[in-house]
Amino acid sequence: MNKLGKIFAKGILQTIIIIVAGVVIGLSVNALRQDKVEPADGITIKTGQSSAQANPNVIPITKISVWEGFKAFRSGKALFIDARSEYDYNLGHIPKAINIHPGKGDKSVKENEKDKSRLIITYCLGIDCPLAEELAKELAADGFTNVKEMPEGWEAWSMSGYPQESGR
Repeated sequence: MNKLGKIFAKGILQTIIIIVAGVVIGLSVNALRQDKVEPADGITIKTGQSSAQANPNVIPITKISVWEGFKAFRSGKALFIDARSEYDYNLGHIPKAINIHPGKGDKSVKENEKDKSRLIITYCLGIDCPLAEELAKELAADGFTNVKEMPEGWEAWSMSGYPQESGR
């Protein structure tokens, strides 16, 4: 083997050693962490605790479909909260829904809603929007006991032809 071939082979070997060492160190550090990084979809690793057990501050939020949201809308017993921007809310929203953006410290629901067990359904634009879940967790942390998230959100609601209104 010529000199260039030996240098190339040595470089490949060093690269493999560095990659293997990095994976071993990463897995070891993750195993020692309190807040373990979960593997990607399709990979199963059994641990001793669920994330809710490991962190008691995690509040699990029930997710519902747009159809379930529509049934709750028809019953008239649910309060819908749109977590999108005021601009998007004014373009179109579920009738009688109120607009609260997570983290804004809006006290209207907390002050006006005396029944902490009333069904509250949060939604935002669609499946990739995290705002509905953030808002649902805030409401649950404030003592509301029947908060659900509709992750398919406004996009699925409006595409389904369900009732809509615009403006305030």
